[in-house]
Amino acid sequence: ARGNPCARGRPFRRLYTAMNRLSPADRELLIWHYFGGLSIRQMAGLRGISETAVKTALFRARARLKQKLGGEKP
Repeated sequence: ARGNPCARGRPFRRLYTAMNRLSPADRELLIWHYFGGLSIRQMAGLRGISETAVKTALFRARARLKQKLGGEKP
């Protein structure tokens, strides 16, 4: 598997597929936070909601992503 580029890409394909199965709102938060490096405060400002609401939404989005990846149900 080490020399096989397809084998190395499997985890990324799983993540990509799972992310695309999320709602646009969940996907947006996860991308902003983990790939864009935005802080909770910045996301709250963009969404026009409280930091607490962002934390709750991010927690729920992670739980739904985990479920899509075959983890426990949220």
